[in-house]
Amino acid sequence: MTRFLTPLMLLLATPAFAQDSGLPPAQVDAPQDDYRAVLEPVDALFAGIAAHDADLIRPYILDGAMITVADQMPNGDRATHRVAFGEWLDGLAGAPQGMQEGMPNPAVEIDGDIAMVWGFYTFKIAGQFSHCGVDHFSLVRQDGKWKIADLTFSTRKDDCGQ
Repeated sequence: MTRFLTPLMLLLATPAFAQDSGLPPAQVDAPQDDYRAVLEPVDALFAGIAAHDADLIRPYILDGAMITVADQMPNGDRATHRVAFGEWLDGLAGAPQGMQEGMPNPAVEIDGDIAMVWGFYTFKIAGQFSHCGVDHFSLVRQDGKWKIADLTFSTRKDDCGQ
């Protein structure tokens, strides 16, 4: 009996092993212009961080947007905290000079008026490596313009490809 059940079990389990671990595309045929438009608020955020200019960022933030940070602490512990995007923007002018964030290969998914941008990033201060992690942006299209509804990101100092 076991002789017949084992092949049957393997056959039934095959779809689970064969599944792709990546996200399925929300909209396979989104035009390139849509991708560029979705990335515009993300690029504005990075430019505003570098320039210490919250006014470059504010037009791209949805009212009530939040930031969630999942930190890996130096001792290995993890901590999560949230802050209102507007509150974070208010403190940007007092942040260290020379901040630069880069996300070299963002994944973009679009479905109608919602979108997601996900990607590995590195963060530098005055040209020196500070930390890395993954950014996850949730965006919505409001009055024809893409806005960041929420930003969630992780931080760590290792496994950063340095």
